[in-house]
Amino acid sequence: MLNLQPHRGLPQALKGAAAMTSVEWQEQYIDAFAMHILLAEPNHRGPNPVWADYYQLLRFVQKQYDFVFVDLPELVNEASAEVVRCARGVFVVATPELPSLHMARQRCAELEVYDVPRDHVHILLNRRERGSLPLADIEEALGRPVFATLPNDYNHVRDAIVESRLVDPNSPFAQSCVAL
Repeated sequence: MLNLQPHRGLPQALKGAAAMTSVEWQEQYIDAFAMHILLAEPNHRGPNPVWADYYQLLRFVQKQYDFVFVDLPELVNEASAEVVRCARGVFVVATPELPSLHMARQRCAELEVYDVPRDHVHILLNRRERGSLPLADIEEALGRPVFATLPNDYNHVRDAIVESRLVDPNSPFAQSCVAL
């Protein structure tokens, strides 16, 4: 959505992580928005990575950065489970509608199957509005507390997506992200 084109990207980084140098790492990521972003390549064909590939990449990047954020697909598999097992925190994002809350509860249960400690899994409630379900009801549906909420700031988020940029830092959504 940010109109970024990968130099190489995640598949190449996973393949070469065991022997990667800092110079090779610079060829993998995009430097944008004051971050280094390793882009996935959804159209990439080739063998699926295994858990050892993720493990080696995590070992490499943990030495390079103070914080590593990973946006995983909706399903965790045997290989990407290494990422969630190594994480200090995993955020499951849900909206305040009952189907989304039930899916988030299911996702939390799936993470526990992959040996992610329950106290490492947090709920981030997105698009919260006045008049939505009370937080106590949401937490009851989830079977766990909500870590943080982000407001429904549709116009600012939509504008950022349309313009392939980050959300305006003065918007309610961005200010909530900073607080998070």
